[in-house]
Amino acid sequence: MVGLPAAGKTHRARQLESELAALRFSPDEFMIPLFGDPEAGEKRYVVEGRLIWVARQALALGVSVILDFGVWVRAERMALRHLAQTGGAEFRMVFLPVERAVQLRRLVQRSGTDGTTTFAITEAELDRCHAMFEAPAPDELESDGIDPPPTRWDSWDGWIAWRWPSSFLGAAASERD
Repeated sequence: MVGLPAAGKTHRARQLESELAALRFSPDEFMIPLFGDPEAGEKRYVVEGRLIWVARQALALGVSVILDFGVWVRAERMALRHLAQTGGAEFRMVFLPVERAVQLRRLVQRSGTDGTTTFAITEAELDRCHAMFEAPAPDELESDGIDPPPTRWDSWDGWIAWRWPSSFLGAAASERD
């Protein structure tokens, strides 16, 4: 699932979860009860990494998986595409663009809901989100291709281990079994 806050990612992910009989993983659903904070320092990347690790295990068992992460930058999306392809899974990107007025309306609606599954977001925070977001380009949406890893890394696995440090934990043990 690709998109900014209040784009409808989780709503659509839940629909797909039911339609596809898939496992859905949302970092917010872990970050809120564990830390009460959307980022909690760098802990979000650790939580996302563990969810990726569990998702890879599920894919190896033939279970469909939905990552409701937002994946705001192209490198994250390429890395996840790499993991899917090297694991023999089909990768499908669902991008949900959203107009700012719709976002603001949805954020107001969300503020009145249960705070155990979503964070409150101010308009200033939303501006910061927009500044960081890299919308998928048409070539990314229409292709199965994978870009080379970012310059500092020799492989996507190296970048993934840096971005999501807990994503490969336990991999060696499961490969030995």
